[in-house]
Amino acid sequence: MRLHMGLVAALAPLGDVVRGSHLESVAQHFDIKHWQTPRLDLSAARNERLLVFDDFQAFEYYNYKGQQLFTGQEQHQGSSLIYYSEGTYVQLAKLDDDTVVRRIVPFGSDSFILSGTGKLQDQRLEHQLMYNLSTLEVTEILPQSLESVNDILVDGDMVYFGGQFTYSDGNKSGHSAVQWNATSRTTSLLPFGGFGRGSSVNNILKLSGSGVLFVGRFSNLEAASYAETASVLASTEKPQLNVTTIETNALTSLRYSTITSDGHLDKGKFICPTSNDDSWFVPHSGDGPARGELNIKVLHRIIPSKIRIYNSKKNGNEIKLFRIVTSPSQSIMNMTYIDPNTGELATCDAWCPLMPRSNLTSKAAESGPADVARLVNDEKVLIKWTPDYQEFAFINQIHMEEIKFIALDSYGNNVGLVGVELFQTEYDAYVNSTLNQPNCGEQQLSPFSTTANIWHQGATDASYLSANVVESNPMVNVKPVIPHSGTYTLNLYTPGCEDDGTCDYRGIVNVTLLASNGTTLMTRWIYQNNYRLKYDPLYTGHLDPNPTVRMEWVSPINSAVNRKIMVADRVSAIIDSLDGLDDIRHPREKSLNGLFQYTPAGSSLDNGIQKYINKDPQTDMPEGVSLVGQVYDGKLILGVKSTGHIAVVTPKGTDWNDVDVTRQDVPGSLNGISPYSKGLVFTGKFNLSSGPSSALHYDGNFGSFFDLNSETSSIINMTIDGSELLLFNNKFIYNTSTSQMLTSSMFQLSALSAAANSNNDLLFTGSIADIKHGSAHGAVALDAEGNIFTSGTPSISGARVHRGVYLNDTATAYAYYSVSPNSSVATGGVVIETPGNNFNLSNNIATVREMIYVKKTNFLVISTNEVEGTPGALILYDLRTLQEVAREKLNPGERINSIVLFGEDNTLLVGGSFEKDGCHDLCLYNFVKRSWSAFASGLISGEIKQLQFVNNRNLIAVGSMTVQSRPNILFLNFDLVRSRVVEQHEQPNGRAFNSVLTIGDSGDEYVAEDGKQVWHYSGSEWKTVTPLSGGQIRIDGISLLMLNNPRSQNKRNRVGNELVVIHGQMNSSEYGEINAMHYNFENWEPYYFTIGSSAREEFNVPRGQIFLNQDISRQTTTSLPLEVVVSDSPPTAEPKRKLAKGYVVLIALGLALATIALLGIIGVILAYAFGDHNAYQPLKPRINEDEMLKTVPPEKLMKFI
Repeated sequence: MRLHMGLVAALAPLGDVVRGSHLESVAQHFDIKHWQTPRLDLSAARNERLLVFDDFQAFEYYNYKGQQLFTGQEQHQGSSLIYYSEGTYVQLAKLDDDTVVRRIVPFGSDSFILSGTGKLQDQRLEHQLMYNLSTLEVTEILPQSLESVNDILVDGDMVYFGGQFTYSDGNKSGHSAVQWNATSRTTSLLPFGGFGRGSSVNNILKLSGSGVLFVGRFSNLEAASYAETASVLASTEKPQLNVTTIETNALTSLRYSTITSDGHLDKGKFICPTSNDDSWFVPHSGDGPARGELNIKVLHRIIPSKIRIYNSKKNGNEIKLFRIVTSPSQSIMNMTYIDPNTGELATCDAWCPLMPRSNLTSKAAESGPADVARLVNDEKVLIKWTPDYQEFAFINQIHMEEIKFIALDSYGNNVGLVGVELFQTEYDAYVNSTLNQPNCGEQQLSPFSTTANIWHQGATDASYLSANVVESNPMVNVKPVIPHSGTYTLNLYTPGCEDDGTCDYRGIVNVTLLASNGTTLMTRWIYQNNYRLKYDPLYTGHLDPNPTVRMEWVSPINSAVNRKIMVADRVSAIIDSLDGLDDIRHPREKSLNGLFQYTPAGSSLDNGIQKYINKDPQTDMPEGVSLVGQVYDGKLILGVKSTGHIAVVTPKGTDWNDVDVTRQDVPGSLNGISPYSKGLVFTGKFNLSSGPSSALHYDGNFGSFFDLNSETSSIINMTIDGSELLLFNNKFIYNTSTSQMLTSSMFQLSALSAAANSNNDLLFTGSIADIKHGSAHGAVALDAEGNIFTSGTPSISGARVHRGVYLNDTATAYAYYSVSPNSSVATGGVVIETPGNNFNLSNNIATVREMIYVKKTNFLVISTNEVEGTPGALILYDLRTLQEVAREKLNPGERINSIVLFGEDNTLLVGGSFEKDGCHDLCLYNFVKRSWSAFASGLISGEIKQLQFVNNRNLIAVGSMTVQSRPNILFLNFDLVRSRVVEQHEQPNGRAFNSVLTIGDSGDEYVAEDGKQVWHYSGSEWKTVTPLSGGQIRIDGISLLMLNNPRSQNKRNRVGNELVVIHGQMNSSEYGEINAMHYNFENWEPYYFTIGSSAREEFNVPRGQIFLNQDISRQTTTSLPLEVVVSDSPPTAEPKRKLAKGYVVLIALGLALATIALLGIIGVILAYAFGDHNAYQPLKPRINEDEMLKTVPPEKLMKFI
């Protein structure tokens, strides 16, 4: 025993009660900051929703730092140790490729035990690690490594490890089990030493009130004293083996046999004796004892091994004596059976006895396995009796074509049977699957065959099939009947060619024997040109159930023939010896057989001797198997791996030393049993009456989770967002909350181990991509509270909306694009959405670049992009008729970026890079007269990116412009009333602005973006306010939203509730890859991220939009008449850096007035301090200064100075 001082610090918080998860402390340690989604004022928007359009398939708010690691945005190779709580994932550690965490178990309130291989924080997982969430320290628990740990049980301060390993404790060594004391920090073997070399512990279970139960594959204890105690206690128990489910011989199919009899016969019930009624009944007639005869003529000659007789359940019909005569020998058969009265073997021939059911039932209650079952005929035939039937073995192994059952006497006046079943030690599995059909529809005992070509009946009335080899080589699989593991001889039968005259056309076939796990046991060639029926020995050796014999065509024997024929008949299986029947051969029971109950010394259960669970469960399972188990609903559920054997163990009292055992076998192969919220999960491959299943759930009854046409071998249970998820084979996810498979591409999970404690701290290893809001059409809606809606957004089949424009309170125009599978070019269209109806205004046109609504004429104006050499255009639609009314085509390479409206004159101001009728880049278009003219006498040219009106009289333009021959202008403020440029700013960084926002109503604060940077202007100069991104940024657009703040805390001279949002693609070391950020004029914060469809990079699709569906005509329309703007002389640009003389005088006048005002204020203060307060009465001026200046601007007074 060793003291592990390194664990003291890691486990120090164990005694403290921690309430709630450890999310806060974990987040603080990893510097994880959470962001709140901004609460927006959307009161003016339709439905109070903000729409986001873009090329994405999923959308999510960015809520915390590191979130991108768990969204699929960034492809991370390998596995991680991940913490989850309250919707937040944290990567605790990145695992090396050679590090595998196979087990995670909660320990205490803030720690987890990790087991596996490799290293975590330089600590070896083979030594079993303690991971403390409070300190994030990792400490090794054991001084030695454990090769393979299958289960870990925490029982108070004791931790038990079970698996396949050897552990040395001083001068002693033990196998498959070891314990660790958390209080003393010591490790030791258990008092019983272990389970011996080659053993395995699969599960360690806590039995309520009865200690700890080890379940696995073992038979003995290594400590002699414990082993002796176990043997003594075992030998005192009377064996109670349930032999009714054990069968060593194959059931003969009587489906196509011919059965004739005296009296009444129901053949279907006779060969499938599951009814309570007699299927064969002969009423008494005449004098003497009741008699009756029944003949069974089998389809093909057989060698029966035993007959199972289900006597009548009616007192007056039960048969007392019988004999069996067979053909063609016409001999009375010698039979061997077990006498229920003595439990000993007996023989009979002409007078074989049957016992009434009532006697069988009473005797069964007093009998053990050795009394009801015996191996006979060189231990190849298992005969038994139960309350329902008696079995008789044929002593002479001879071929039979017909069996005559003769009832010689009855316990009553009539003769009756529920049914009869025949068994064989040599059983033929036919390629012709018709001959393999079972007696009962629900039976799965008969073999089946599959063929890979078109097969047809061979010679008339023959059992074999034949196939013509044409293009592909025929192939057939045959499943020999192996009802019980053991040593068998397999023979392959080949029909002779004389019967069908195909000797010249036969060939060579390759025969392969595959074990149930796919291992090849033998392969050889067989020639099929035999003249008469022959058999070839294929294999003699050990076989488990469900092997496969595969026959494949190789080549013709005579290569000169032009016809090739392959034949296939049957495979016979002959028993040589059987496995795992020691309990029947030797009626004793000293083996633990995979189950051992351990009561810790010093506990309230310890009374001086080592108690362990009643031996019923072990004896109820085959010898030497590997058990798995779980405790559910106060019962112990046991299963045998690789079989369908299931036992339910129920304690009769308060402890587990007196139990009832019920078998609940399922057809199939079991791998493991695991708990989940509604019961237990059984992994493996099963065949229920309802169909095949890859996993079963159990709540007292079995049911199927799903069928994947494959086997499940592992399961991980974890709860995320309140939903319990079962991960099978690290591939298939089942949501128990919805009872459905989770197949969404928005949620992808890979995990090898997981566990959660009572504080809702979840720890797992693997990777996860968790996106909650998928949108197939690239549109979501956001409400003021930050909720995300993927339904109810504009949707066009096969297309994506990329921008919208408000029309009125009930109608909106949306532009969309689509890319056909056979094209690399995006085409577009416009749809008008109204309540209940959508009107497709245009489709299959070039994608839309800009849209504006003309309310006065009910026109929709759009500009389109150039596509494949077809230039863009300016198009007008009349929304009353939904018809195009005007189209102005552009020249190749030209584009229109922005459109605003002079509403009084039915004239558009169009900005871009184009030439129309001698006008360049910024032109007026009268859509009534269909005429183009220059704006401001052509003062402004270059590429105009965006236009907007401010306060109805100023025009803001951004782009790469030349103003009165002055180049490199990126921002322009044009006074429409004075026809004068009042502001023009040169580019600070060589890139043109793409778009601009006007902040507030003062007209002196703006925010703009140039695709790479964000700029802020507040009356003096442009300053970059670009968020830190390490240069990894692409800005697609900028929007201004309003926050829902009752009172702004911002002290700037503006409204203060504005929120600037940029969207595009941003990548930084702090946030990872995101798609939008918001700015409150003090700080940038991440807003949302998306998962895109990559169409933008591949097809150059239009950029998306953050769309407020509300009236924005104050930015796009002015009520000023054009006559105010247009004059005979060109407008002038307002000079910079020099003041006119009038302004000098005006400034001097202002300074003088300020001096006089200051002196006046001083005088008022003195008068207030020393004067009569009641004598002073302030007068209210008739008009304030602002109104006076607005009425008579100072500059108009200059001509009078």
